[in-house]
Amino acid sequence: MTTHALSVSELAFRYPSAPEPVLRECTFDIPAGQRCVVLGPNGCGKSTLLSILAGVESPDSGSVQLLSEDASSLHRRAYARRVALMPQVLAPLQGLTARELVSQGRYAQVGALGMLRRTKADDDATMAALAAVGVERFADRLVDSLSGGERQRVRLALALRQEAPILLLDEPLAHLDLQHQFELLDVVQDVAEREGLTVVAVLHELDLAVRWAERILVLHEGRIVADGSPSEIITPGLLARVFGLDGHLDGEGRLQVQGSMR
Repeated sequence: MTTHALSVSELAFRYPSAPEPVLRECTFDIPAGQRCVVLGPNGCGKSTLLSILAGVESPDSGSVQLLSEDASSLHRRAYARRVALMPQVLAPLQGLTARELVSQGRYAQVGALGMLRRTKADDDATMAALAAVGVERFADRLVDSLSGGERQRVRLALALRQEAPILLLDEPLAHLDLQHQFELLDVVQDVAEREGLTVVAVLHELDLAVRWAERILVLHEGRIVADGSPSEIITPGLLARVFGLDGHLDGEGRLQVQGSMR
């Protein structure tokens, strides 16, 4: 029997100032241990969906289950023990070292009182999170002195420090050059496979998504219009209808684009 890390049913959401819903009737299940990418054009609801899965926003209707538990019944720390989010934007980090930033992730496990004291086990777990993404040598460097790729890895380590079985990544490749995009996806895959994590990532990079994802959800105008493996759903028709691209997957599963159709 397949164990689902996330189960979403008939999810709908509208921002108070918006005339139309951002998400409509979204339903899907994500098995434990799967790498899933959410794709879609700008404004289709990808980041909003991730915010709901992370517990940052509450849906207007529908339900979210985390590891077979009703997400709406979980208090904030209980939610954070199940789901870690690497957001698009992190607050300014002036004066914090990588070690100090990543150690903040332990709040989900120890709570406010636990944050007041720090044990060797806490420090070891923080260093393990930094080592998992290959930046332990920067532990005592100021975060804002690191390169873009190094900062992204530190932010990933912060999410991993929560020790949650579900990892959500909102556009983790933004502002990275191609080499660092590949490197970060490799790191996420290695950690996910080693730790048995379920990963849901919002990406804009179609070519990288089809190479990396085991499963793709495509959002268009607030609805899920395709759900399956890259080879099943990334068709010329879908590329034209959703992304306005004239393209296809070649025999090796790589995206080939001839040009825009808009």
